[in-house]
Formats: sequence, structure tokens, C-alpha cells
Amino acid sequence: MALFFAVSFAPPAEARYIYVYTDDQGVVHYSDFLSGVPPRYRGKARAKFVPDKKPQSKGGEDQASKGSGGSGPSKSTGSTDQEQVGLSEEQERLMNEVKSVLNRMVPLGGKYKDVQKNFTNGRRMYGDIQGNLSVKKGLVDKLGKAKNPLLVQARGFLQSSISQDENTVVNTGTPKRKIYDIYARFESESQQAQNLIQKIDQAIQKSNQDKAEAKAKAEAAKK
Repeated sequence: MALFFAVSFAPPAEARYIYVYTDDQGVVHYSDFLSGVPPRYRGKARAKFVPDKKPQSKGGEDQASKGSGGSGPSKSTGSTDQEQVGLSEEQERLMNEVKSVLNRMVPLGGKYKDVQKNFTNGRRMYGDIQGNLSVKKGLVDKLGKAKNPLLVQARGFLQSSISQDENTVVNTGTPKRKIYDIYARFESESQQAQNLIQKIDQAIQKSNQDKAEAKAKAEAAKK
């Protein structure tokens, strides 16, 4: 089967994440945002990091490497800049805030699992949606222009969830299948939220280990 690529974004001008998924026909699709991935494929969509392109000098050498033999960051005389080890304090703070919001979404996958998907429970689901909506929006604003890949992924996930929240209405005329659709989304988002929490925990743990190792090396170098 010939592989067809459906590209829905312009070439990246700066570092970011794109989302890649394959549909039932084997067609590979790309999207700038998780909200651009059809709900049925979001659980299998992969976030792919697209690095920014460093400016090149006339000789083809990275500007960042100029003056250091092209083998690494510039080490100009008198520079006190140090390479960032692990996560910054701001990144770790934002990741913990993301975890806090995701932990509000995780229980919804099981909360309505064994209840009837009727109007009464549909209104309860709608109440949960509205209760979390402002919290999600506030966090997306805080994430702003975050460049950390994991924070970018979290922002895309929350933006997609917000978009669907805002388009969800439950009233006496809402058909039962719509109630089932809301529950199916809760279940899917619960799983995605758990996966993100696990990645965040791993990132913070690795950051702490990297910082501890860097500190030990620095102290050993002083002796």
C-alpha cells in the first residue's frame, strides 16, 4: 500500500511539537495541535519534537559554535553562562501545576463507568466539565509560550479538551448517544492524563538526578 502523507502545517519556524497519527487506511497525518487529531486517534497519536533551525554563518558553521571549533556552544572569554542542568525552577513549578489539573481529570474516566448514561447523569457530567473548564483555561494561559516539549504536549492536550468542553451542551433534548460520547471522552482523557502525569513524574525525577550528579561533580572538581 502506498503511503500518503497528509500535512496540515507549515514548516516550523521555531522549536515545537507536532502530532503524528495513522488512520484506518494507513495514511499518516500530521497536526500542529492535538485538537486537530480526530478523537478516535488521539490515544495513538505521537508527539514529535521539531527543533528550531540554528542560524548558519557564511561558512556553514553554527553561529552558536563559532569560535569553538564548531564542536559546541561558544565559550567566549569572560562568559559566565552555564548550561542548564535538568529542569528550571519555573519548568518544574509548571509541571506540578499541570499534574494538579490532570489529577482532576483522571477520576472522571471511572466516575461514570457503571452508571446509566441518561439525562440526569449527563447533567452531572456537564457539571464536572464546567467545574474544570476555568481551571484548564487558567493553566493554558500560564503555560503561554513554554518551549519544554512536555509542557507543550500538556498545553496541546488541555487546549483540545477545552475546545470540546466549550462545544458540549446537555439539556432535555440531548440524545442518549451524546451522553455516551461525553463519557467516552472522559475515559479517553483520563487515560491521556495518566500518561502525561507519568511522563512528568519521570521528567522531574530525571531532572533531580541530573542536578545531583552535576553538583557532585562540581564539588569533586573543587577538591
